[in-house]
Amino acid sequence: MPKQQKISGGGIDLIEARVCELDENLELSTKNIFDIVCQEYHLVADLIEKELNCKCPFALIGFLRELEQTELSDYSVIELPQTRFSTRRSANA
Repeated sequence: MPKQQKISGGGIDLIEARVCELDENLELSTKNIFDIVCQEYHLVADLIEKELNCKCPFALIGFLRELEQTELSDYSVIELPQTRFSTRRSANA
């Protein structure tokens, strides 16, 4: 599996190549490919899915190509997800 990468304007070609690579795997559905690519390239899958009304990796490529360079950051995440810790103590402590 490739390293996780931040998307940039030229990164769309890399995403397209990755989609094509994953599409050769007959065990993966298009939804799986969409999720994998979004995760690997730090894309906000839920937001993009709402914009596209589907989880199609080929529609994703077209969508990203239509975005202005400045809009790409609206659909990408550059920080790692934070783990939430509960600060509540149990009644027995």
